[in-house]
Amino acid sequence: MKRNLLFLFVLIACSAFGQGSGEVIITEIHNRPLKPTDAQLAAALPNNPAGADDTPNEGHTEWFEVYNTTSQDIDMEGWILLDASSSSRVSTISNYVLPANSYAVFSGFNIPEAQGGVQFDYFYDYKEPSFNNESSYADAGDNACPDGVTILKPDSSLVDEVLYDYGYGEYINNPDAGGCMDATAAVGIPAAGSSSRVSFMLIGNPDVMNAADNDLAANWTYSTVVYDVDGGQVGTPGLPNGGFVVGGGTGEVIITEIYNRPLKPTEDQLAAALPNNPAGADTEPNEGHTEWFEIYNTTNQDVVMDGWTIGDASSSSRSSVISSFTLPANSYAVFSGFNIPEAQGGYQFDYFYDYKKPSFNNESSYADPGDKNCPDGVSLSNVDGELVDEVLYDYGYGEYIGNPDAGACMSNTAAIGMPPAMSSPQVSFMLKADPAVMNAGANDVPSNWVYSTNVYDEVGLQIGTPGLSNDAVTSSNENIYLSSKVNIFPNPGATRMNVVSDLEEDFTIQLFDVFGKNISENRIADKSIDVSQISNGMYLVKLNFESGSVTKKITVQH
Repeated sequence: MKRNLLFLFVLIACSAFGQGSGEVIITEIHNRPLKPTDAQLAAALPNNPAGADDTPNEGHTEWFEVYNTTSQDIDMEGWILLDASSSSRVSTISNYVLPANSYAVFSGFNIPEAQGGVQFDYFYDYKEPSFNNESSYADAGDNACPDGVTILKPDSSLVDEVLYDYGYGEYINNPDAGGCMDATAAVGIPAAGSSSRVSFMLIGNPDVMNAADNDLAANWTYSTVVYDVDGGQVGTPGLPNGGFVVGGGTGEVIITEIYNRPLKPTEDQLAAALPNNPAGADTEPNEGHTEWFEIYNTTNQDVVMDGWTIGDASSSSRSSVISSFTLPANSYAVFSGFNIPEAQGGYQFDYFYDYKKPSFNNESSYADPGDKNCPDGVSLSNVDGELVDEVLYDYGYGEYIGNPDAGACMSNTAAIGMPPAMSSPQVSFMLKADPAVMNAGANDVPSNWVYSTNVYDEVGLQIGTPGLSNDAVTSSNENIYLSSKVNIFPNPGATRMNVVSDLEEDFTIQLFDVFGKNISENRIADKSIDVSQISNGMYLVKLNFESGSVTKKITVQH
């Protein structure tokens, strides 16, 4: 067993161990991975350091993850990786730049065949650092001091350090434990009793993504994501640490709202809509006719989605290929399987996929004891099959966990927890309108989702913000009648857009960006909007009448 020869004085202050300057922090450690097979190791040895063990062991596959907390690329040339349990196990980084606000995975050995095909980002000197396992701490009298990873700058100033010991603390007052025998409390990271092949990771909460809070045991959890299907290894290497199934993805387009428990159409509404919808659609009203999801283009460029695939997370056969659709820069769009605006408050959605592909589970699928439904949701993949974004949900019940009837998801160890349980029907759940969470990583975090409070269909009292910013820009006093009496042209517009109303009422105009920021100043005059100096994309125009208000979408295209 290894003894800690350096930095053990920090154990005395168990609430904040390493801390450091925090530009780069340690976010995940996998110290009990699956050993490679003989064949995998033999194939990898020529591409790894001379002298590496030629007998498979966990040192070949263990890794840790780091995150750049800043908005600038960080050149880590000359930075030092130190094994917290051995001052002699030191590796100096050469030629590596960690991009802004990005994760990277560091390992001592390059063997993607034993890591589910995942290609890690940087390879340090083999076994420097090298990690203790839980077995080093679990038995009475074990004298192994806390292990972990330390990151130093070239001048030896501390950037971040994370120590772990599984909380056993057998080294405390143990004369065989050297310097750490004087510790008064165990570190407590990670929780004891985990399975092997499972990483432990910092929770996916922006508030704890710093060099102080990642020293606190309460901020760490075990991953539940299988990243190596063949080997059953669990972790999120290089992905946000949501503590649940993480979609991740390239993120040009993200999923921002899901409406899976809508009001069914009336028989008359459905009968009128059937001729304009796919042959074979159900002729009895059901929620499949009115459910929808919303997406957002996070870029400053139009995104051509021709040939992209819409996937149903609960059924691989329920996928739909987009035929022809372009999502404007910085704009929302609403996708649905059925075109029936009469049942959607008069809203005309933007793209219609093959009916019921995807199709969404409701809360009732998860709420009863013994329910076996796996998490549902929607995914987007580009023409190359690369994941762009995925959002999964299960309302947090987790009845599928350990349920032999649940198939692959029975092995999950934690529920997703999105959206909050016990909502009313006819309410969408949506990503917060906060630029910090409008990305393919943060939209996998349950705390970034809320229920809408905006009535968009006053007749049916359906609640959501289809195609609009997910905030309070719209309100329940908006009127479908008002909307029908107002027009904005040209739309899209390049320089000036005119607002025309059929009503004999005065009105005021407000212009908002997609995050709800009022940008009206110096742009509204004579019932028109000057858009000549704003970027291409989607904006919201709020018209305030004496009898109510209405919000319209406009697109600026220079």
